[in-house]
Amino acid sequence: MEPLTSVGPKILCQLAAEAAVDLFRRLLWAEARLAGIGPALVSVPGAITVADGGVDAEVAGLPAASPGGLLFPGLTRYQIKTGAFSAGNESEMKELFLKEKSRELKDRIRTCFEKNGTFVVVLFGSDTPDKTDDALSIACQKFIGNIEPAFRDRHIRVLPQNQIAAFLDRHVGLALEAQMRTFPHLRTHGQWGGELESLGTLKVGPRQEAFVNQIRAELRQPVATNLCIWGEPGIGKTRLLYEATSPDDLSTWVAYFRSPQALEESGVVDELIRNISKDAIVVVDDCSSRDGESIWRELKALGTRVRLITVQHEPCESSRSTISLQTPELAARQVSEMIQQYGISKEAADRFAQYCGGSPRVADVVGWNLQNSPDDLTRPVNASNIWNRFVEGTDPPSSDLVVQRKLILSYLALFKRFGYGQPYQHEVRAIAAQVAIANSAVSWARFQEIIHSLRRRRILQGETTLYITPRLLHIKLWCDWWDLYGQHFNVDEFLTAVPDTLHEWFYEMFAYAHGSEAATKAVGLILSEHGAFFEKGLLKTELGANVFFSLAEANADRKSIV
Repeated sequence: MEPLTSVGPKILCQLAAEAAVDLFRRLLWAEARLAGIGPALVSVPGAITVADGGVDAEVAGLPAASPGGLLFPGLTRYQIKTGAFSAGNESEMKELFLKEKSRELKDRIRTCFEKNGTFVVVLFGSDTPDKTDDALSIACQKFIGNIEPAFRDRHIRVLPQNQIAAFLDRHVGLALEAQMRTFPHLRTHGQWGGELESLGTLKVGPRQEAFVNQIRAELRQPVATNLCIWGEPGIGKTRLLYEATSPDDLSTWVAYFRSPQALEESGVVDELIRNISKDAIVVVDDCSSRDGESIWRELKALGTRVRLITVQHEPCESSRSTISLQTPELAARQVSEMIQQYGISKEAADRFAQYCGGSPRVADVVGWNLQNSPDDLTRPVNASNIWNRFVEGTDPPSSDLVVQRKLILSYLALFKRFGYGQPYQHEVRAIAAQVAIANSAVSWARFQEIIHSLRRRRILQGETTLYITPRLLHIKLWCDWWDLYGQHFNVDEFLTAVPDTLHEWFYEMFAYAHGSEAATKAVGLILSEHGAFFEKGLLKTELGANVFFSLAEANADRKSIV
């Protein structure tokens, strides 16, 4: 059975010269990394139209114990050929080795042989079925011997299509970039970057640089590794991780997935388990702790050929094979610089930066809003104004659309997260029903339209379950809801109207009850002898045990503040 990403050799002959050089550059980086060789030893210039002295790529200074394949001890130089070029006749050998209209060796080929290096001919357009690779190499050596007898025994290798395809097949990302076969939902590093918002605007400080460098160092270690990258929504986890995996010796290995469900549906895990020649850095975004642990159990046994990076919001603890890395917040200066990129003065940007919570995404939105609503620059700056504008965007604050959007968000904010896709759509429908009771103009169709727009603006994130980001916005919406409606709100009646699967996510939000007097009172009622935890026996259930301490802690925090 043919592997899902195996390279059909004939597809390589369709590549133009630029594409072939770029693909081979990535292949050399990937092979060097696989062999534990530093990227500084690999050189593949991108400008193929510049005179190269007969050489397109070079790897220098490898130790005598080099692993073979594409890499040889000492100096190796590569000439890449596309089209029907086969190096199988004297005319093509002259074109390959000699200067035009001369019997003199091309300069860099000569110096390669003078340094007792290896010369590799890479044939993207030819498979030379009538000759063995050794026969071609011997024919080339004989040709060189006739030109320069001193170089008769120099090392020459010919790499035809089928061997290039075999090397590409070892790297999932490269196989996809060469358009062999596709896995649903998988993104190569380049495709991943194309989907990132505000790719060029991130400003990093020393803490972010150290974070990026640590990720690179861990990925280059010759051990099986699971990196758990965690931090608040909108803090820049995915963006910094993209930067960390950008070097050529890492990016060619990357297989990125937006969620655990996307990874599961892709078939990549089965392929990596089944085919021991495959290597990858598997990046899975939007994980829970349970998701990360489950994926690592499947991949850990594959050893050093697979690195796993999981991205989550909740804190993660390091273990023997899992390294936990918390994403650092941006300093106020970096946040201000991001806002200034939208044409905002430094003085104004500095005033707004302190309300962004160190989040690059919030800084981006604030800068964009200030650029498009310059009147905000003359208004008093406070957290409420920042978050209201964040939700309103460029729409009139008093419009029906904004009023309905805020109402929907306020009800969604009652839950840490909620089911949206199948098989959990009954959860969001129950919330929509509560919104319709509060405002009959919000039909199910209207509700879905607003949810779609909030997802497009990344105020709502997730796949089958959604959550509000950034968390500071979520907390503000939750506290505002309790301050507005909490005095006459009946918790028991409300929970009866929504699925049991939402109850834990409802209770978990009370960890922020110290921000609302009404929410604090609700905590007191829930924990009282006539409250749900005692009258309904919730304290004896797993749900009750998980939530009770959060509620008790929130109640204690409030008392200590008072």
